[in-house]
Amino acid sequence: MGVKGLYSYISENCQFLEACEFRQSKLIIDGCNLMNCLYSDSNLDQKHAGDYFAFEMIIEEFFSALGHCGIDPYVVLDGGSDPSDKKLATLDQRAKDKIKNANEISLGRDCSTNVPPALLKNVFKQVLTKLGVNFVQCLGEADAETAALANEWNCPVLSNDSDFYIFKLHAGFLPFGCFQWNKWCGKDFICARIFTVSRFCASFNNMNYDLLPLFATLAGNDYVNLHTMGVSLNWKRFANCSGRFSRIDGLLRWLSKFRKPNMAIAEVTRHVSQQQQVEVIVALTNGMNEYKLSRCTLAQFFLQGAVSEPVPEKLQVLPAWTLKPLAKGKLGSIIIDALVLHRVRLSFQVENCDLPSSNGVSRSIRQVVYGLLLCGKQQAGRAQNHGHEHYVDECDREGLKLKTFKVKAAVPASGEHLTLETLQKAPLRERLQVLFDTLGVTEVSDAVPLELHLPVYVTRFWLMHSRPRREHFMALLLGFVLSRQAEMGEECAKLKKEAAGPDRETAHKFCEWKTCLRASLHLNQLLCFPLAEPNCAQLYCGPLLHQIAAELRSGADPESRLQQKPQAQLLFRQLKEAVLRSVGDDIVQSVTSKSGHGARQQHAARNVDELREQFAGRFVIEEEELIERRIKQKAEEEMPCAFYKPRTRQKCKAVQTKKNTKSRKCDTFWD
Repeated sequence: MGVKGLYSYISENCQFLEACEFRQSKLIIDGCNLMNCLYSDSNLDQKHAGDYFAFEMIIEEFFSALGHCGIDPYVVLDGGSDPSDKKLATLDQRAKDKIKNANEISLGRDCSTNVPPALLKNVFKQVLTKLGVNFVQCLGEADAETAALANEWNCPVLSNDSDFYIFKLHAGFLPFGCFQWNKWCGKDFICARIFTVSRFCASFNNMNYDLLPLFATLAGNDYVNLHTMGVSLNWKRFANCSGRFSRIDGLLRWLSKFRKPNMAIAEVTRHVSQQQQVEVIVALTNGMNEYKLSRCTLAQFFLQGAVSEPVPEKLQVLPAWTLKPLAKGKLGSIIIDALVLHRVRLSFQVENCDLPSSNGVSRSIRQVVYGLLLCGKQQAGRAQNHGHEHYVDECDREGLKLKTFKVKAAVPASGEHLTLETLQKAPLRERLQVLFDTLGVTEVSDAVPLELHLPVYVTRFWLMHSRPRREHFMALLLGFVLSRQAEMGEECAKLKKEAAGPDRETAHKFCEWKTCLRASLHLNQLLCFPLAEPNCAQLYCGPLLHQIAAELRSGADPESRLQQKPQAQLLFRQLKEAVLRSVGDDIVQSVTSKSGHGARQQHAARNVDELREQFAGRFVIEEEELIERRIKQKAEEEMPCAFYKPRTRQKCKAVQTKKNTKSRKCDTFWD
């Protein structure tokens, strides 16, 4: 994210930042950055796949603080991936790092890098909607749009992305790490530190601002890395400091000697081979262009609710009716990536990486999302052949490695006649049937609250495809019920942080459920909400569900947490009945039966019995054959040793001794 090392360099050099009391102003917020910062800086759970309940409260506190200080926030979120694939190498490396870090956390090891929970963006958008906060989801990368809006309204940007040190922001940039929103203590302002390009350039011999984009490109950002092109220049010798910031400091001071970027580029090309010069000039020029700001299009959306026209050429495959739901965050960015790039990057969670990816369980749901987007899609004024197969590349893990899987787009028979261009006009019953057929479910009774219908269907799908244990299923249902109780906050507050990693089997099963929910949310959104969207923040509190699962594994009664709460007990039973309706008897038995030692001990005992039977079947030997073998063995032992050469005799004795030992052990075990 941004220019490597620049954020830390500026944070540790106080002269680049000016203290301010921020109040009574518009504020443009880098939404995805804020989302991740609020979660990680609040030290919320990562080991148990997320604590969305606590995250919701943190978001509410943040925007409450802004409101008390008269700050009017406008949140800008990233959308789909860059169609040009300029950041492909960067994104691949981040994905590899996330896989590695998620595995480390699952094993209880310390990890300095955060692994965002899978539903974080869903929760963030839902809470913003609930609070009435103005926000927009862009079609692509949002940095340039964010900067352009800030200049249009002459207000600062709040983020931790160092790219905003490079954009020429008229009203400055507020680094989130210096924005003390949680220390306002009833005052009418928030203590912050603000960065301005003019102050920064003045510190380097009044350097021309136009050199900053070149600085970002030479230093290495998400788009250009000259080092991989074999260009390696020693900037440290120009620095006024030593240590980890000497390279950045030296590069800035070297650039400050030039009046224009083209003069500095000419100097750089003198140090590369003639064959590389054109490639280097093109790379530097393209890198600098990333920081050019175009006409602001977001102000029109915030003020009038109108989406910008025309849509960039590569995104014109998006039907017109999808543009406003995408801008409002009612459609996920997976829609853009699947339709435009035919490639989707899946989330990596804290799970058991020795097992197949948790994303695999929900693949059939995503296939229908891809099918609705690609099968029968009208492009270039003509309809594609419905018999033609479409595939989407899914970037997922295999073990600890990043791998691309080709996933075939498909739709159930009930959706074969639907086309993307007119999907929003299809009758509600038809759209609902596609959802039912995808999840393999039938409609639940009206006794279940409307907002829990989709979670019930998802849980039924999860039961059939993941085969969880009893404690996982019951814990999940209890989570649904407890989230609707006033004491939920107290329950979560009482939880103690564990030093060790999570139970990896429990973590994996819950991660599988979350991928099923996320894929179903995307499908429900694409089908224009035939079902009410559930409040994701109240569906899953990872630490609480893991604790409940551990209690149930030890033999606790699922309803023990609902004592003296008849309405909660009734809802729990209704949910259980709704989920188990029309699933196989074997599944019902596996998630409802209880033994004295708990479901896991019962399963382990069953495994031992199965192993005994397998080994018994493998080693059953007729009595006559066993006697004959022992007689032959005794004859070999009595054979004169002189028959062998000394060295061979020693080897033979060693081998024979080993065989006898193994034979005795085997006989003893099976006797």
